[in-house]
Amino acid sequence: MKPAKILSFTLGVLQTNCYIIVSGQGNALIIDPADQGEYLLEVLQRNRWKLIKILLTHGHFDHIGAVNFLREQTGAELYVPEQDAAMIHDLYENLGIMFDQYDEQLFRIQTPAEHLVKDKDQVSMDGIILTVCHTPGHTHGSSVYIGEGVLFSGDTLFQGTMGKPGQYTGSLQELLHSLQKLSELDGDYRVLPGHGAETTLSSERAENPYMGKNLYDNYY
Repeated sequence: MKPAKILSFTLGVLQTNCYIIVSGQGNALIIDPADQGEYLLEVLQRNRWKLIKILLTHGHFDHIGAVNFLREQTGAELYVPEQDAAMIHDLYENLGIMFDQYDEQLFRIQTPAEHLVKDKDQVSMDGIILTVCHTPGHTHGSSVYIGEGVLFSGDTLFQGTMGKPGQYTGSLQELLHSLQKLSELDGDYRVLPGHGAETTLSSERAENPYMGKNLYDNYY
């Protein structure tokens, strides 16, 4: 993947990382628009970028807060891992109900996604190609988007650690399998996670205990 730009924003009550990828033709896609839809739209409009795709790594509330607004304002199509298709509409499954001041307009997506993605599917835009890698464990549908030299890891892989097995559809066993799957990818990648600092796959292979073969085996 050779995008003209990758911009990062940290948004929302859980400080979720949101990424905008812009092609050389001025089209954009956004990964996990967590909150502050008006702000994200202003960034797009100020730069004359056209938002055409919204991608979710999984269905938890803290990754979807700006989806309704951006779809309404731009007509962008929504891509969701197929196993999390129902979660985005359910305040209990996506955990939005845990916050006393929850806002259904933020934490529950109003209309079904145009696209449900599964392992090895590809999402393309102006020659930019992202391949879906299904990495269940944080949620059943949790997925990573892999481009040329970059990996958007959602809440599966963080710097030095991993996401928590989520309520309802999470699984520690699945999450450890998913991390092993990522560790076995060829080559190195820039890792852009759903929370926290950027890292690289090579450093996580070397230093992250949850990607180490010895610890992985100890869970069985």
